[in-house]
Amino acid sequence: MRARTEIWNEAAQRWYQSDNPTTEIYPYIESPYKQQYEQQRAINEQLQDQIEEQETTINQLQNQLKNLQAAYNNMTLLIYVFLVITISLGTAIAFILKMLMKPRATPQPPLQ
Repeated sequence: MRARTEIWNEAAQRWYQSDNPTTEIYPYIESPYKQQYEQQRAINEQLQDQIEEQETTINQLQNQLKNLQAAYNNMTLLIYVFLVITISLGTAIAFILKMLMKPRATPQPPLQ
């Protein structure tokens, strides 16, 4: 059964509250398909919630991956700079030591 608590006034083109709601009989037949439909709907809602959670997790993992890639790129750059500086300093020290360690002529004592 359905009840209407408002009445449509054609002249005013609006709904008015009614003191005497009108009722109409609304046949409702319980069906086994309705239970199947409701169960499937509940399952679909649960699956949709799981999909949303997985999408959120994927987005978080993608953000973490971007952060890790940026950190890896920065670390790689720092290692390259460190290697270039180390090789440059090693080359400079080797050059300086080579210049300082030139064989010197030792004076021979005078012959007597």
